[in-house]
Amino acid sequence: METLNDKFMREIAKIKEPEVFLGVARVLKVKLVEDKKDEEGKFAARDFTEIFSDVMKNFDCAPRKRKKELFNILREANQTKG
Repeated sequence: METLNDKFMREIAKIKEPEVFLGVARVLKVKLVEDKKDEEGKFAARDFTEIFSDVMKNFDCAPRKRKKELFNILREANQTKG
């Protein structure tokens, strides 16, 4: 039987717009930038693999009701952007 985590990961793979992924990351309270500043005084963006890993961890830790809400929102976003 397919879990909600599996469905969510498959739906993430369908994202065509980076804004959708960034929105999911923000909803799951994932940091998008490093804590330290670069030589220009700007915060550097985190590596995508780190962000993706944190998105999946935070989704996995979320309550089932929240997971279902996020999955449905992501599915709708993919359908309208596609």
